[in-house]
Amino acid sequence: MLYYEVNMNFLFYDLETTGLKPGPHRPVQFAAILTDHNLKELKRVNWVIKLSSEILPDPYACLVTGITPQSTKEGMSEPEFLKKLHEELLLPGTVVTGYNTIQFDDEFMRYTLWRNFYDPYEWQWKEGRSRWDILTLVRMTRALRPEGIEWPFKPDGKPINTLGEIAKANKLEHTSAHDALSDVEVTVDIARLIKEKAPKLFDFLLSLRDKKVAESYLDLEAPKPVVHTTTRFPSENLHTSVVYPLCPTPGRAGGVLAYDLRHDPSEFFTLSSAQLKRLTYTKRNSLGEYEEERLPVKMVQFNKCPALAPLEVLTPPTAARINLDLKKIQANLAKLKQGLPAFSQKVYEAYKPEDGKFPPKDDPDLSLYDGFLNDTDRNLSSAVRVAKPKDLKLELLKFEDGRLTKLLTLYKARNFPDQLTENEAKTYQEYKMNKIINGTSATPPLEVYLQDLDKLSKTKLSKSKLSLINDLKDWAQQSSK
Repeated sequence: MLYYEVNMNFLFYDLETTGLKPGPHRPVQFAAILTDHNLKELKRVNWVIKLSSEILPDPYACLVTGITPQSTKEGMSEPEFLKKLHEELLLPGTVVTGYNTIQFDDEFMRYTLWRNFYDPYEWQWKEGRSRWDILTLVRMTRALRPEGIEWPFKPDGKPINTLGEIAKANKLEHTSAHDALSDVEVTVDIARLIKEKAPKLFDFLLSLRDKKVAESYLDLEAPKPVVHTTTRFPSENLHTSVVYPLCPTPGRAGGVLAYDLRHDPSEFFTLSSAQLKRLTYTKRNSLGEYEEERLPVKMVQFNKCPALAPLEVLTPPTAARINLDLKKIQANLAKLKQGLPAFSQKVYEAYKPEDGKFPPKDDPDLSLYDGFLNDTDRNLSSAVRVAKPKDLKLELLKFEDGRLTKLLTLYKARNFPDQLTENEAKTYQEYKMNKIINGTSATPPLEVYLQDLDKLSKTKLSKSKLSLINDLKDWAQQSSK
């Protein structure tokens, strides 16, 4: 059975960014290849996104990508980029995917959409669209159906699944690592390779992008053990184990907490929920002498395309490959069932979020997860996107959510500065100077930032990399005026 329709497209994409934090850092390059359902290329784009003057890039990110703020000046503004993305690439039925996009790139995209008055989620579900991740496909293919593909290892013998190393092992052209378009090209090639060598697994994992399908494998009403691949499991086991669903994820809809059946659950049954919480959240090197093992419970979110499979896929050679003792799994499952439901309840309590632990963000750019918008503000957000610059006025756009009121000033300042009122210009200048002079969660204060650049410039750098550091100095000094 095929889990895709003939009219399905895949949009493979990759971002290069000013750093690793999706809220405060920014995308500066977007590359994508649109294919049909057979992975035949239909279109490709390679866009540069103009960087706002208030952002000081992480120097190490610039050294990796080679992209400086100055090199983005001729690029598109964020609103222009998002408009082209929706008009040219987000076709009905498109599967949006890439290499580690769910954990990294998708988050950058959500924050970019948010601060430009787009729905942060709609782009990946409206009109039959969905999302997927080729890295998840790679990991489970290596664990369960590796035949016909060369799999690389680190010098110490540990498995490695980086894009460049898999490309090299399979003689796939990868001309420039950390260039968005080159990374997208090799991601498409890897997807084609797996589709050819493990077509059933490709189709099966593609089906799990539907969260209802994923949920059916960890159904709390009819629980059963399933194979699960995630980086939460050790690489020496190819990130794969067998899990059993315990309870819903507290505070998060659409997920479960699942127990890793490699571990004997008996020792955890006598612990209180407070002790289980400690084993869950305390850093490993801070755990006491008698609490050395972390609680082997994993959070599985159904909207993140989890890699799940029925237990029947574990043939003896496959189990051996992932260092799994099936008899031990069955013994641990029997013990676990004896301790339910009391253990499940204690795990649920241990994972409950603490009140006040995540207070609302002061910076509207970072307030994406502080609540959903109501219908009135959603409609006004749509009006912002199509409004003429002269009509971007708060008296015309009466938001009910204070976050959007603050965002509108930032939106105007970044994209239409000549439309700012005197008070708005003052507000933005204060906001910008505070970020640059005092620093943010992603960037140190300006004085420290410049000192760090000086230290870097005195290390052994090539002329081209030294030029990048000098560009960052110039950018920081100009931005702070």
